[in-house]
Amino acid sequence: MSSIKRSAILLIIVGSVALAAAYAKKSVDSKKMEKALNEAPAEAYPEVKGEIPPIDSGHVSSIGIGDTAPDFELPNADGEMRTLYEFLENGPVILSFYRGGWCPICNDQLYAYQQILPEFEELGARLVAISPEKPESAQDTMSKNYVSFEVLSDEGNVVARQYDLLWTVPEEKREEFSTWLKGETGKTLAEFNGVENYELPIPATFVIAQGGKVVYVFKEEDYKKRAKNEDIINALENLAEHNETLDEEAEESSSTSLEDEEDIAE
Repeated sequence: MSSIKRSAILLIIVGSVALAAAYAKKSVDSKKMEKALNEAPAEAYPEVKGEIPPIDSGHVSSIGIGDTAPDFELPNADGEMRTLYEFLENGPVILSFYRGGWCPICNDQLYAYQQILPEFEELGARLVAISPEKPESAQDTMSKNYVSFEVLSDEGNVVARQYDLLWTVPEEKREEFSTWLKGETGKTLAEFNGVENYELPIPATFVIAQGGKVVYVFKEEDYKKRAKNEDIINALENLAEHNETLDEEAEESSSTSLEDEEDIAE
């Protein structure tokens, strides 16, 4: 066997071993994250190198169960425009807002979502993630987390505003946050998002029924806490019951309004 062939075979073997090791590590990380998402609050997440500066929002979205989810139009990682109600034509939607690919907790959450994606799809649901990152940044996030679901780019946090999830890093925290981010990624928030500000979406997850009604919400001012996959699945499994309850409440509300109008007329 020639030396060139031996070298080529060696490179293939080394590359295969490295790929297998990387996949094994990601699988282990996924199992840890899955356990964290399903069993414990913020304390379950491992310490991040350099430790993310504490920037809890002190705010949660006003959108709740029974509300109509605001429609939107955003580009995906390939620059193709997508709307919420386009997704809803084919079934319920799991809509998850995350801060960006620079956030380790967000990356772990996205990867864990990818692992459980088949279960979401078996229940007829479409998973859609949204962040303020530029499409090219979102594409990088998808690649490193092996994501196959839609990741949309909400530049300027327009949709985050619609969903009452907008939050701005306090001025006294900005230097610490920027130093951490630059040290960890080599980039500034503006380079990720394409906008010169410190606005971030509060991590939140909504399950939206096909008719556009919100049937499950996870919103938490502590950015380290995320929706549990088991709760999302439970909401999807009980979607018919949710819809019946919402319809009954709507009928009761309509009936009450008619009675009030009749009383006024008399």
